Amino acid sequence: YVKVVGTSYYADPIPDNYRYEQTLAAVLLQESSLCRHKRGLDRTGYGCGQLHQRAAHVANGKPVSVHKLRHDDALNIRLAARYLAFCMTHTNSWERGVVCYNKGPSRARSMSDQQIAADGYLTSIRHRMRTARNLLADLD
Repeated sequence: YVKVVGTSYYADPIPDNYRYEQTLAAVLLQESSLCRHKRGLDRTGYGCGQLHQRAAHVANGKPVSVHKLRHDDALNIRLAARYLAFCMTHTNSWERGVVCYNKGPSRARSMSDQQIAADGYLTSIRHRMRTARNLLADLD
């Protein structure tokens, strides 16, 4: 399902070198182990993409209930994909787009280049990109 969403959702032009499909898979792998763990440690992120209600609202254009975020995996993945695309098109680099998904657009824009480079979430996503590449290749 992640592969289908990753290849079909391009509402905004995302540069090819951003590897959107692999990045989406890596984010979902990082956030929930591909939907195996849908309860966030911070208790404010929900479902496969560990979306906060604010992010879901941005991605959906209207509020989304916590119940829907927790129990509708397809909706949660689509909203995570839209939010990731939003982040990637509203920041000036792939790295800031990934950090935006985790910390929000304001924080991602305000961080220095050194802070972005040292960000633990970004490091983890880079590591998971290798795993995501293998997962997506296996599905072809």
